[in-house]
Amino acid sequence: MKRVFLSACFAFTVLLVACSNEQTNGAVDYLEDTDDIETLIERNQSLAAQVTNLQEENEQLSSQMENLSSENIELKDDIFNYRQQLLELRDEIEETVSVRNDLDELAADIFIAMDEENHIYLERVVGDNITVNRAESQLLINDSNSFVYSFPYISMDTINYVRQSEYDYNKDENIFTAKYLIYQSANKAQFQEVTLTFEYDENWKLVAAIMR
Repeated sequence: MKRVFLSACFAFTVLLVACSNEQTNGAVDYLEDTDDIETLIERNQSLAAQVTNLQEENEQLSSQMENLSSENIELKDDIFNYRQQLLELRDEIEETVSVRNDLDELAADIFIAMDEENHIYLERVVGDNITVNRAESQLLINDSNSFVYSFPYISMDTINYVRQSEYDYNKDENIFTAKYLIYQSANKAQFQEVTLTFEYDENWKLVAAIMR
């Protein structure tokens, strides 16, 4: 009878231990599951924070890209405008140089015509405000104030050389003014200053001549 009772007690004890082990294992599994959930939550929060940071960085980069794109467009416009200005300036300089050279040749022809008293040529190249006085070998010039003055023909016999010292081209008014230094000897300190003014009306015409 004792053996039966002891056997029963032993079996009951084993059962209690087994149940206790199962409960302990279940608690451990629960704790492990809880730790896993907390870890997942923390990882999720970390990822969410990273996503937020990346979104902010992306917005900043997008803003920078827009600014750079706008600056790039402005820079391209500035470069285009600068090139246009350079082309216009080049064309203007080329035109001015071309006019200067043409009128420098015309001035030389006028000086030669005066020296040769070629009245017919002079009548062709002067404006309506200038009269060629053949008898006196001079030009009678009516200026903008209706004042008439004379410009005597220049004789090349006493001239050593002629040099253009200054010029001005008023493109809007189609007026070109050139200043010449006429040296009558090898001494550069001895010279006369002649200013010729040309106006374009279908052709370039001499409209003023002043000697100082």
